[in-house]
Amino acid sequence: MNIQYIPLDLDILDDAKMIRVVRKYGMQGFGIYIRIIILLWKKEDDGFRWGLDEEDIEDLYEALRDKSVDRDVMEDIILHHGLFEKDINEGLPGYFYSESILRRREKMSIKQEKLSSAGKKGMKSRWGNKKDISRLKGGNKVVITNKVNKTKVKESKLNISFDNFWNLYNYKVGDKGKIIKKWESLTDLDRGMVMEHLPHYIKSTPDKQFRKHPSTYLNNQGWFDEIINKNNGVDRFKLSTAGFPMAYCDKCGISAEYRKEELNGDSRCCQSKLLSEKPVAVR
Repeated sequence: MNIQYIPLDLDILDDAKMIRVVRKYGMQGFGIYIRIIILLWKKEDDGFRWGLDEEDIEDLYEALRDKSVDRDVMEDIILHHGLFEKDINEGLPGYFYSESILRRREKMSIKQEKLSSAGKKGMKSRWGNKKDISRLKGGNKVVITNKVNKTKVKESKLNISFDNFWNLYNYKVGDKGKIIKKWESLTDLDRGMVMEHLPHYIKSTPDKQFRKHPSTYLNNQGWFDEIINKNNGVDRFKLSTAGFPMAYCDKCGISAEYRKEELNGDSRCCQSKLLSEKPVAVR
């Protein structure tokens, strides 16, 4: 029986983002998160992403198989707590995904490829290039024919596929064909360093318009660049007990916890400007 498993962070319940979800929804919130992770893990053909349009969200809700779960709670966990990344362009619904899944799936692929390579070397060392293997059985010589597939199969030389880089970088601009050629020209070591560097670089540039074009990043060996974290003026905002900035809506004056990268955006309630202090007169 083929049993699949999903690696998870052992300290996920101690993560500040998850603490906020559990505080708001109890352990049901954690259970919803785990179910979503499982469903994303099964979306390998779609790059481990799930659509954000109305039909896709409805399919996800049905896939949870638990009608006791409020759909609004599920959407809130996906969109507003920093547990998932979103890929949204030009106002389209886009997709959401988990950076943790991408990193862990890539590590598993590398490990499986190494095991496969080691197994092939072991078989070659044991049997060599012989097509026929002879042994004695009951005093008689028995010939066992080892069938050899004469069709040469071209194996990928890449330890990390371009699609993993492309989806993780999440800024799909430029000549994709040229970017693919550049990716394929990198050494295995360079590609591994890129995938280690990217999560930190992406976190430091949450607004894509300030992120380097993928071709520029690869051509200039951006994985050697120092990461400069922009605090988005977070030092102006008071922190909640969970360590998140507290921001006020400029329109209605309601306060809520926000992620650092959200502070330059709009409030969730009125889609208005976020302030570090409660507005004197609420419009």
